[in-house]
Amino acid sequence: IRGGIWGGVDGLSLSLAIALNSYLKYAKLLEYQRDPKVLENENFDSVW
Repeated sequence: IRGGIWGGVDGLSLSLAIALNSYLKYAKLLEYQRDPKVLENENFDSVW
C-alpha cells in the first residue's frame, strides 16, 4: 500500500479507491453537518 501508484496498475487502482472512499466519507460528513435535522437532533444514532 505504501508504494501507491508506483505499484503498477494494481497500486493505481488501490490508490484511486482509497482516495474516492476518503472523499465520499468527508463529503457525507459535511452534508450531515449542514443538514438542520441533524443539528437539532440530540440522539445522533437515530440519524445514522
